[in-house]
Amino acid sequence: VQPVDQNHTVFRATSDARDAFGNLLVTAYVVERPDGQWSLMLVNKDRNRSHGVQIKFVDAGGKPDRHFIGQVDRITFGANEYQWRPNSADGRAQPDGPQVKSTVSGGNGAVYSLPKASITILRGKIGS
Repeated sequence: VQPVDQNHTVFRATSDARDAFGNLLVTAYVVERPDGQWSLMLVNKDRNRSHGVQIKFVDAGGKPDRHFIGQVDRITFGANEYQWRPNSADGRAQPDGPQVKSTVSGGNGAVYSLPKASITILRGKIGS
């Protein structure tokens, strides 16, 4: 998380993306950065399916829910960017990156796509 020489505030994050057996498929981690942006890491543990997620920031103090606004930076590293090819001591990754960078639009009700078996970072400003 950048900038690295300043304090970041970590918040609790939850997900309701589960499979038919109740296993959690998407894990979320969120920080408020010192530059006023928010960074959210989403881990899609589902090896077979992509998932679309909506993001809302809920204030325990009763303030209205917030969401990403404006342009949101998106960085994804998943099954399309990295595959391990086992071969005893000669195993290797192919492909081995790079991550995919893009910009998406935020907004109330925006859906963010998480490719199968991926880690996605969303970074931007939030508002109501």
